[in-house]
Amino acid sequence: DRNCQVVSVHGESASDGGGVLNMSFGEANCTVELTSCVPGVCYSIVDKTYELVQDEVPRKQPSSFFSSVSFEGAKDVSHTPRGIAFRSEGSRVVLTYSTHTCSDFYWYHSKEKRQLCNRPYAAVREIDAG
Repeated sequence: DRNCQVVSVHGESASDGGGVLNMSFGEANCTVELTSCVPGVCYSIVDKTYELVQDEVPRKQPSSFFSSVSFEGAKDVSHTPRGIAFRSEGSRVVLTYSTHTCSDFYWYHSKEKRQLCNRPYAAVREIDAG
């Protein structure tokens, strides 16, 4: 059993060498419970979409795959285009998130030649501690 980890119902991306979770566009107010977290430890969810070419236009929200995130049982939360970081306050952390719609996502990344809207997207790495 892995500590403070999430498993995607869409599985992992086989093409990225493992450890990259597939997610869907347009998810709204999804709640995930992370268990066996170590209190006081910093955790991060690296956003693989940061590697894509991003438009230079300033936006209100970070250009990550997530459109919004909130936590229960965590502090020092940071949400940037590179991903999400948080410090666990206890052994249980609840993450509530929404993801951008496909059209919003590709508005941020309009230079991408192929828009992959009709299937899960290899978006984030597994949660890492440290």
